[in-house]
Amino acid sequence: MEILWMDGECSVRQVAERIGRHIAYTTVMTTLTRLYNKGLVHRREPLSGRAFFYSPSFSKSQMQRLLANKVVSDFLSLPGTSRESLLTCLLEAVKEHQGNYVSPLLQELLELAPMLGNFGAGVRDALVEDDIGYSPS
Repeated sequence: MEILWMDGECSVRQVAERIGRHIAYTTVMTTLTRLYNKGLVHRREPLSGRAFFYSPSFSKSQMQRLLANKVVSDFLSLPGTSRESLLTCLLEAVKEHQGNYVSPLLQELLELAPMLGNFGAGVRDALVEDDIGYSPS
């Protein structure tokens, strides 16, 4: 997908060459066919020749959002799960990957924490105790 996002429309051979290491043409063709069958790439027939050309169905940011929505939806559909546990897990993951940086979205969530009652206080305390740079007003 990265190659298609960078280069746009490509043939199987072009993708195989761009991978930069020896990989069988048929492996790339099978992968692109599976992505096409799942609706993740578009495929068009060339004007001449037999090789299909593939292009992404979604931008990288659209794909990331779709995947995140699927993970969240699947998680929340499990019996006994809660939004609170999901939010706590997501906040911990953000802290782990962003270090001391507090994104505007995270800052907004921290400011909303008082409206979330005990859960909000717990989230705020968890974030502050790990010193991510947030200082409550």
